[in-house]
Amino acid sequence: PSPSPMDVYTKTDEVTGRVVRRLRPTGLKGRQEDILWVGKTTTIEEETSYAVVFFPGDLMDVADEMKRAGTEYQEFSLERTAFRIAERFPHADLWVVRAPGMDCGGHADFDIFLEQGRGTAHLGALIENATTTLARGTQGLR
Repeated sequence: PSPSPMDVYTKTDEVTGRVVRRLRPTGLKGRQEDILWVGKTTTIEEETSYAVVFFPGDLMDVADEMKRAGTEYQEFSLERTAFRIAERFPHADLWVVRAPGMDCGGHADFDIFLEQGRGTAHLGALIENATTTLARGTQGLR
């Protein structure tokens, strides 16, 4: 089968072997956002599993973009940061929300998530649609 338009890539951490998937799910009003997902590494009872959502800071981006920009802070790429956070929460599904935009100074812009009454609903729709894609186990990722 061909990949879903929501699937961007899958990468494996060279040290831990854990997998991160970059997805582009649709939220409110058809707006798509980039989200990185690292699944839990342990099996625990369903009622005790949980999710961790991380909104990264300024200057942080996916590894390919940071490398292209020539930044000296590539060790703080979203993928590497996701793996570090996931180590601290082995029972959790980790969701890293890439900033929808950055200003000229490299400051992350998460305005849509700060809108009263919409931010949580938008995040919920993104995670629900990403979870559906993950459950399908779409093949053919780059």
